[in-house]
Amino acid sequence: MKPITMLGIAAIALGLAGCENPTATNAARIANSQAEASGSPFRWKTQSVGGGTAMFLVMVDLPSGPTIADPVLKKDTLALITKAEATKGRANPELEDIKHLKDGREVWVLKSEHDGIAYIVHFKPSPQGGVDIEMSGPKEYRKENG
Repeated sequence: MKPITMLGIAAIALGLAGCENPTATNAARIANSQAEASGSPFRWKTQSVGGGTAMFLVMVDLPSGPTIADPVLKKDTLALITKAEATKGRANPELEDIKHLKDGREVWVLKSEHDGIAYIVHFKPSPQGGVDIEMSGPKEYRKENG
């Protein structure tokens, strides 16, 4: 999803957090259509909170499994994640799980005491030989029980 769209959705969510309004449900429905179309592994949900409605992200149910990366590529990917996490003030990230998207991308989920933290990783053959790592994130989302 484009950053501007995500900022717009966040602004809508904040604006609706204090009032009960079916607009939040519609905003979530629209955002989820866009997320699905873009191949995002995240969806918006709404919840009644203190007389209002809040929107939050969850990860869709995806299969877990080992990464397709060899040990060197895995180490390089973890180094990129560690660098990104440091900018968020989170030191020594640990990998909890790897989820697989149908298009070959992987969702690297980090261990976290509270909500989820994930990076979407795509390994692409490099024109110069080897493999390029394309990564987006971190994406913070609400872990659902069950």
